[in-house]
Amino acid sequence: MIYDLSKMNDLQMYEAMITNTDSSLYYHRSVWYEDVVQYLLITTSNRWERSVRWFVTNSAKAVRNKAGGFYISLSSNHYSSNDQNIGYRTTIALLEHLEECQFIDIYKGFVKEVDAKGKPTKTVKSFVQFREKYLALWDTIDLVLLPNTEAEEMIEIRNRDTGESKSLRGRNGITTLREGVKVLNDSLKDVSIEFKGKRVATVEYKRIYSNSLQESGRFFVSGGGVQLLPEKYRSKYLTFNGEPVVELDYSSIHPMLCLERLNQSGGYDCNVWDILGRGFKPYAADLSEIVNIDQEMIDDHKERYGLTTYDPVRNLAKMALLISINAIDRTGAVGAVSNKLLQDTKKKDADKKFVGIIKPIKVLDVCEAIRKHNYLIEDYFYTDAGMRLMNIDSNIAARVVSDMIQEGENLLIYHDSFICRTSAEDKLHSIMLNAWKEEVGDNQFCFVSKK
Repeated sequence: MIYDLSKMNDLQMYEAMITNTDSSLYYHRSVWYEDVVQYLLITTSNRWERSVRWFVTNSAKAVRNKAGGFYISLSSNHYSSNDQNIGYRTTIALLEHLEECQFIDIYKGFVKEVDAKGKPTKTVKSFVQFREKYLALWDTIDLVLLPNTEAEEMIEIRNRDTGESKSLRGRNGITTLREGVKVLNDSLKDVSIEFKGKRVATVEYKRIYSNSLQESGRFFVSGGGVQLLPEKYRSKYLTFNGEPVVELDYSSIHPMLCLERLNQSGGYDCNVWDILGRGFKPYAADLSEIVNIDQEMIDDHKERYGLTTYDPVRNLAKMALLISINAIDRTGAVGAVSNKLLQDTKKKDADKKFVGIIKPIKVLDVCEAIRKHNYLIEDYFYTDAGMRLMNIDSNIAARVVSDMIQEGENLLIYHDSFICRTSAEDKLHSIMLNAWKEEVGDNQFCFVSKK
């Protein structure tokens, strides 16, 4: 069967995607799965040999990782100038043939969001899923003996402007960083993670930095997989070895990190909390004179999608604050917020963040109101500070990972939030507080909440 992912509801789409692993434009001549290669060549054409070997090599990786399939590209640009000359036309012809022979199902992806210029900013990738007829070809193969395909680098530094990977040669600390990610990945091999009772493909993380080891460094699942799950489905449907999970996160992590550092700087004779008041919330700026809302629309949206809470004004304030910290100047911040608001109008209704806010929205006034509300840390606004703050939060996450694994617990990472077994919630909460303090020096502005 050939499925159009854009026509599926979210839950159906994620159920299909969760069992996939990543793929690469690479093939390996291995004696261990040569029988599968030869079988497919008999049913196809020797002219397709490179594409067949590519398909079988990536199948081996998927089968070894207990995956149901792997991601593919249906774009001709993806296949241009690859080292092993795996052709676009022969690969597409092969996939169509395998689908017709009922070896695989094909799921076609789509562009989910575009920017103001129409350039895709978020896509849902295409993938194939194996059918029983194809998996039967692997029944006689000892999975333990299957060789690894190309070893994927667990640490990556990307050029911020081009997205291209930079050399790691000569950079101090890479070996230690690799070991930390390896320990995490090894720990996840021993746990059965399921989504709605369906086995999730083996989870493998990598850390991605921007320009240098001092910017970003957050954990990402190689190939996406479980990381693509929206928050609303994670705690509800994921299990670890059959046990329900819980998700804890650091509340308002970037503004709170800024306040923590400000408090430690000693620039005030009193604790910063005494200036702000203990109930201070970074996203709680008063926007009532700037932003108009239609409460009936908000109530209808909550009722339609069974939401207990929905606050589009807070969503706007949070977005404006985080973008303002990341932006290099005020003009860039206003443009980025405006673009996000435009993108939101093109999402499915269930995914929209700003339903009920009446247009037009005075974006500049919103950004400035947020800055004034956070006046103690306004020096971080419009200064491109986001990547450095991400570096701190990623280092905190690495400490959480290390301490949880030492306690014999498994966890999944979603940037500043973590998922573990429900029975380990108290342990994770304590470790998150300690990790913040160890990395930053104090945790007076550290708040852990349950999602």
